[in-house]
Amino acid sequence: MNIFRLLTIRGIPVFVSPTYFLLLLSRSRADSQILLWPLAITASLLVHELGHALTARRLRHEPSILLHGFGSVTSLDRVGGWVEEALIIAMGPACSLALTLVLFGVFRAVGSLGLGNVVFSMTLYSLIYASFLWALVNLLPVWPYDGGHLLHLCLARWLSPQLASRVTYLVSLTIVVSLATYGARQQMLYSVLLALAIIVHNVHALWKGLDIVVPKTSPVGLAAEVTTEVELGLPRPTGSPGHDCSRLCWLLGALAFIAVALTITFTSPLTELIF
Repeated sequence: MNIFRLLTIRGIPVFVSPTYFLLLLSRSRADSQILLWPLAITASLLVHELGHALTARRLRHEPSILLHGFGSVTSLDRVGGWVEEALIIAMGPACSLALTLVLFGVFRAVGSLGLGNVVFSMTLYSLIYASFLWALVNLLPVWPYDGGHLLHLCLARWLSPQLASRVTYLVSLTIVVSLATYGARQQMLYSVLLALAIIVHNVHALWKGLDIVVPKTSPVGLAAEVTTEVELGLPRPTGSPGHDCSRLCWLLGALAFIAVALTITFTSPLTELIF
């Protein structure tokens, strides 16, 4: 599907996929605020991705941003070192949370002083909600979101690249299947479709034996949004098979604990905020 260039921000091109308008349509409301949520979503996504992109630009990358039907992504022309990649990945959620805090402060100040009107207050509320929600979603350890990148980044320092990829996919599936189940029970169509797309992506990677890209000097890069076809069965560069199996058993136990914790959590009001 063709994409088009929307604008350029400080030399960083921003592209839009036609599927992005389906995302906006799914979040629109048939009332006087019909444009409010689409604008809030676009602004929050741009701030998040600019956190990635401006940091990458500072580190001499050539980033670009794409808004698509399931959110947004920043692509880079190359992959840097381990600390460099971790910084680029973390700056997205950090900027979203910073925006949330600033807007929340303004919202409280305006309310306490009795300033502003209903439209202004609703605009602030929409931006706060969208920014916090996108930061929260990206902090989940789900591939290919930021939390999934950071999870793999840490695992690849401890496990072999192949096992780190497997565990990243399994953790992602554990969380997303739980989210999809809850979304289906609550009849949240778009959330279920998003969860299913992530499930298909991770199951395909496991089935085909795809390994998450591991650059020469860092375990993962933000540019590695799509896994490369490196067989997971290749010889391990570090560690013994027995040692890796022992670690895998501990991690699978942790996954079982996560599954139970998610089942309990999804009965709480917090899940209403996530969806």
